[in-house]
Amino acid sequence: NWTFNDGNGNTETAAQKVIVKDTQKPVKPTLADITGECSATATAPTTTDNCAGTVTGTTSDPLAYNAQGTYTINWTFNDGNGNTETAAQKVIVKDTEKPVKPTLADITGECSVTAAAPTATDNCAGTVTGTTTDPLAYNAQGTYTINWTFDDGNGNVETAIQKVIVKDTEKPVKPVLADITGECSATAAAPTTTDNCAGTVTGTTADPLTYTAQGTYTINWTFNDGNGNVETATQKVIVKDTEKPVKPTLADITGECSATAAAPTATDNCAGTVTGTTADPLTYTDQGTYTINWTFDDGNGNVETAVQNVIIKDTEKPAKPVLADITGECSATAAAPTATDNCAGTVTGTTSDPLAYNAQGTYTINWTFDDGNGNVETAVQKVIIKDTEKPVKPVLADITGECSATAAAPTTTDNCAGTVTGTTTDPLAYNAQGTYTINWTFDDGNGNVETAVQKVIIKDTEKPVKPVLADITGECSATAAAPTTTDNCAGTVTGTTADPLAYNAQGTYTINWTFDDGNGNVETAVQNVIVKDTEKPVKPTLADITGECS
Repeated sequence: NWTFNDGNGNTETAAQKVIVKDTQKPVKPTLADITGECSATATAPTTTDNCAGTVTGTTSDPLAYNAQGTYTINWTFNDGNGNTETAAQKVIVKDTEKPVKPTLADITGECSVTAAAPTATDNCAGTVTGTTTDPLAYNAQGTYTINWTFDDGNGNVETAIQKVIVKDTEKPVKPVLADITGECSATAAAPTTTDNCAGTVTGTTADPLTYTAQGTYTINWTFNDGNGNVETATQKVIVKDTEKPVKPTLADITGECSATAAAPTATDNCAGTVTGTTADPLTYTDQGTYTINWTFDDGNGNVETAVQNVIIKDTEKPAKPVLADITGECSATAAAPTATDNCAGTVTGTTSDPLAYNAQGTYTINWTFDDGNGNVETAVQKVIIKDTEKPVKPVLADITGECSATAAAPTTTDNCAGTVTGTTTDPLAYNAQGTYTINWTFDDGNGNVETAVQKVIIKDTEKPVKPVLADITGECSATAAAPTTTDNCAGTVTGTTADPLAYNAQGTYTINWTFDDGNGNVETAVQNVIVKDTEKPVKPTLADITGECS
């Protein structure tokens, strides 16, 4: 408030406003990157301000970072007078140091070796366990190399090599082998022993395993564990025979017209079957009783004898055969039957009747059997042609379809007609969902009919194709339109939803769409609706405020 006095007793007053207003932001600082191998921690930076002097930055972002990557801290500098400046600062956590390369000791074993994963140390990860694509277990003799990889998980990899040595130096156990004995022969089976690595080792030999001559033999066995370690052992084989053949009881040999003896046999402990020998005749054609003296020699000096009678006496005509009926479904052909005769042996029948029959009915063939010695026998044989067999009843597979199905006439087999094709009065094509039955008839043309049922099943089990729905976006609002997808039977299916289609508030919303093909198959899909305003207010152009002195 000002007072103006002219010194003459005249006074005037006036008021003057003083306006102090800070409109200048703090200085925008340039912030250096913060870096670390395994982690990094930021401290609040500062800047200068025309009124406040030093201003310390604040942020809602984290200050400490322990995972590899590049991060941004958004700092705000407020001078306390409504003026704010911002600045971004990068935090870079990047591990560039490999794990320490370990020195790996050799792994050794007699028969097998299994390696355990070694470890190394790392500046960030601490202990790093090695990995490898090489085998860890080795069961064969030899020297192997395992290539280990040590990865700290931050892109830094170290490698190391470890030797695996499998070497067997121990022989198999030397076995004590029992003698092998036999009366007539003896056969050795390969013996076994035990080995520290191979377990059971079977002996091998270049000597014979089977001995059939009398005597004492030696088999030299070798036991090789397969790793260069060999043990040997000997085994005796003793063959000694003292038993003669068994004395046989020989049946009389008889004949109507003649008789010929066949050498009989006896059994022997060593020779097995021993065939008798004789100086007497073997064939006799005159009536009478004869004696054959048989000798059985086992070939080892042991002999047995036996006597056999031969009796010749003929009084018999050919045997009358009982002839089985000849039957056929479609046709039948007779083959000449035979009868037996005491002297002639086999006698074949003859006839003047036909042998082949192709028509339905019952026929008679009159057979004659003549032994050539004036003795004749007859016999009657029936031929019956009767088709009573239906076509084979087929097992018909179901015909299935998603949307429709069409049946083709099935076939079956018949004993006379061959292939028989089914017929039906039922429809062959079906286009509606459901289960249908086709009744097929198979007729062989000879009065024999078979039936079979075939199911036709139309069942749509395939859902509509699950669509991938694009997000719907808007600045201030967004409205969704019903999406569509495809279906194997229905074609195009339009989605339905109980959720709202229009959204006017900022945010992210979800519409749950359902796609129903009308056949009980439903697919669902989710669609995002995002309403997000990303546009700033219009930046004003402000007029300068001027003064002469201040």
